[in-house]
Amino acid sequence: MLVRKVIPFSLLLFSATIHSQPIRPEYVYRVDVRSPDEIIESGGFHASGSNRNIIQHLGREDGQNSAFIATTGTWDRVENIARALVRFNHEYQGRPLYVYTVRPDNHFWSAYETLQYIAETAETNVAFQAINLVTVAMAQDEWFATDIPIRQVAYANQINVNLTGRVDVLGERINIDQYRPINAQANVAPYTNGTNSALNTFRFLRDNARRGLMVPLLYCVGKGSTKSITENCNKLDIVDLNPDELIGKSSLYIDSYNENASVRVILGSEL
Repeated sequence: MLVRKVIPFSLLLFSATIHSQPIRPEYVYRVDVRSPDEIIESGGFHASGSNRNIIQHLGREDGQNSAFIATTGTWDRVENIARALVRFNHEYQGRPLYVYTVRPDNHFWSAYETLQYIAETAETNVAFQAINLVTVAMAQDEWFATDIPIRQVAYANQINVNLTGRVDVLGERINIDQYRPINAQANVAPYTNGTNSALNTFRFLRDNARRGLMVPLLYCVGKGSTKSITENCNKLDIVDLNPDELIGKSSLYIDSYNENASVRVILGSEL
């Protein structure tokens, strides 16, 4: 195992990306296994929990307790999200998926803008985790909401993810009769009403397609070309690292040429 301290690079990476501001989308997209009839019956999309911790939501640590609903502003990301949903939830394999086209308003916030705000205002360990999530947020073009009423859901498309990872749109789009067009846009400001605390567990994927290099858990839902995403997501194992086991190390590196793969974990409190 090779251990070395490398800290400033994340800050340099973050400062290099802050000028690439996200474009507020006219529509956002939500991938869901529920049918349009189910979404209509429930009155739209509602958060499954009450946890307003942004870092835990974006790091996908809060499971079903997030107070936020994730959407993406880019159709290309829809395909990657659908692949990941099927890849990590075997019960969804062979089931129809739906992509809902939603008109956002000022209750939709950019994950990227919010992470930038957290990085500039939060305590050190939380700020560094926000910096490390920036790349994922940009790759997914995530816009999250606290609630999406049915009147903002324009229509749905049924899609299928085949065994090779190809995503096909099936049939005609399904219009939502309850949709009411609005003259609004997603919020240009970051979300500032959440709580922020560090992740308890850093979760990574062992990517055998890249000589064992570890990558963040959400790598396959937005980063790289479609071809590389398809290949990588079919060759991944999940590895959990507990920060308590890494006390005293600012960054941990495991040589990417070893079978244990490579991973970097930054503990902000140790910087």
